[in-house]
Amino acid sequence: MPKYFETYRAAVNPWQCDQLGHMNVQHHMAAVSDAAFQMFIHLGLGPEVERDPPIALAAVRMEFDFPIELNVGDAYRVESTIHRVGTKSVTFHHRMKKVATGEVVMEANVVGVCLNLESREGMALPEDVAARAREIMESP
Repeated sequence: MPKYFETYRAAVNPWQCDQLGHMNVQHHMAAVSDAAFQMFIHLGLGPEVERDPPIALAAVRMEFDFPIELNVGDAYRVESTIHRVGTKSVTFHHRMKKVATGEVVMEANVVGVCLNLESREGMALPEDVAARAREIMESP
């Protein structure tokens, strides 16, 4: 069972809702984007870590499911983990839960590819990053 980390927490504002009165998809995606940077810290890819060459994980594929809608005032949190570690990529799983009920209101799988920020080309995950990702994925 992978270990989940709380990576984002907020409440739905009126300006985040669409004409149907629900939180618009763009704000779900923004929460997942912010959550991803928290996961980078767990992988040793935070801004305080200097690497040569500098690297990042670039999102190349995203899949979202929205089983329940959020409305104005609903508090929610995002929990994140890792589902897969490849040679050059990591697949993150993010789930958004309504704080009041614990219901899962959104799930996302995001594939991030390791990118050399100088050459702008894909590269193999550094072993320490891959090892941390596997630890998260395989946590009891």
